[in-house]
Amino acid sequence: MYPPMTCTLDSFSPSIIMALEDVQLNASLLYQIQALYIPSSFSDHNQYLLSPKYLPDEMVSKLPPVRILIGGMDPLRDEATRFAVKLLRNGVNVKVLEYRY
Repeated sequence: MYPPMTCTLDSFSPSIIMALEDVQLNASLLYQIQALYIPSSFSDHNQYLLSPKYLPDEMVSKLPPVRILIGGMDPLRDEATRFAVKLLRNGVNVKVLEYRY
């Protein structure tokens, strides 16, 4: 699975700059995915069912053990790392494996 942590295009993370040159997950594809999966009439991109990074802490703390694989050159790397930190802060058993190259 490859879930993005947020479906907003207005938040910035340094790793997202890699999408400018990424062959598989480039900026154009990110916009296309958003257009295909989110109806234009939908206005609340901060809704936690769409963007897991907005899950309330009380829900996060009830999650089962989580394993996250991160690609070191992944445009979405920073968001996955931030979500792992949120899981840890809420007492979730989380392990992260980053493939650096």
